[in-house]
Amino acid sequence: IRYEARGKSFEIECPSGFSGIEAIVCWCDAGGGWHHEAFESFLDARGRLDGLLRGEAVMAYVQRTVCMNTADAIDPGIEPVMVGIGAGETLAFSNYFKILFGELGINIEGVDSRIIAIVLVLFFLILNFRGIEMSGKAQTGFIFFFWGCAVAWFLYMIPHIHLDYFGGIAMDSLPSFKEMMYIFGLVWWCYTGFETCVSMGAETKYPQYTLPRALKVSVFLVFAVNALFQWFLVGLVPHEFYHILAVADAPYAEGLRAAGLVGFPIILLCIGIAFGGDLSTINPGIAAPARYIYTMAEDGSLPKFLCKVHPKYKTPYMAVLVVGIINIILIATGSINYIASVSLISLAVCYMIGCLAYLGLKKHYPDMKRPYRAPAGTVGCYVTIAAYTI
Repeated sequence: IRYEARGKSFEIECPSGFSGIEAIVCWCDAGGGWHHEAFESFLDARGRLDGLLRGEAVMAYVQRTVCMNTADAIDPGIEPVMVGIGAGETLAFSNYFKILFGELGINIEGVDSRIIAIVLVLFFLILNFRGIEMSGKAQTGFIFFFWGCAVAWFLYMIPHIHLDYFGGIAMDSLPSFKEMMYIFGLVWWCYTGFETCVSMGAETKYPQYTLPRALKVSVFLVFAVNALFQWFLVGLVPHEFYHILAVADAPYAEGLRAAGLVGFPIILLCIGIAFGGDLSTINPGIAAPARYIYTMAEDGSLPKFLCKVHPKYKTPYMAVLVVGIINIILIATGSINYIASVSLISLAVCYMIGCLAYLGLKKHYPDMKRPYRAPAGTVGCYVTIAAYTI
């Protein structure tokens, strides 16, 4: 394996069964001394200076794997990184974008991921400023492109699946309550946001039919995407590399690398995830909050200038602009991980408020015209409120 960074380069012979990081650490620890500069070069070359290889978990793994016993084995200058639940789809795009270019032989690791993310936000600001018809067509294109790449990738990777990888994992005991809640939080996080389609109701043809269908289909699609990709990841990556996936910026790409499936599999994966999956998430991530802000301003909960509509494109352009500015500030300041962690709780509270509003409307306005009635809606609200409270 050849790495180049800061005008220096070195080659490491990776023994059979060793992952890239094990080989690098063994090389850095060669001769009984810990070569700080060599490991820093490795971090630079891997493009993780702002990522997770500076994290406490990986440092502990490094120490454990190569059995370093010296007191200065871990560089005290490497600060632990607290990994949030979500790092932002724009930053996720940046990670896969860099990996894609790396697999194509073009090194852009020196480009700050935040710059790529901010440029992407500016692109979607313009797209959403121009109107729902344009952003809607783009969204349809992103979705079909993603599923096209996903199906092609699934078919290509089927011969590489190892069914024996699906067994051999056992736990002596169940995780603690805190860890279990964290696991549930991660799973729940996958499904959050599907309801944002209702924010486009005023700009959707036949919303009384379209929105209920969209809500049902979106939940199924979220499950299908996660289930299929997780199934392939388990079937492709041996158990001994799971620690790498747990702290990876781009776990699917890192998993393929660990399994030795480099080149075309990673290129196709990155193209599909970056230009299909990530873009199809960023687009509504700009459009939906802008509509919420517009509605709140129209109701008097926010300043009136936020409910201004563009005379030509008929979009809430001031609200779109505010959403874009907030995104850019979060990305530029590196605070998006903290905001995402906090939003997990705040979003649960918002869902509880929505359920209470549903119950209140049914009680106080029983005769209100309702084109769609949710099956078992009342029971679902009580169950949801109880679950989120726990």
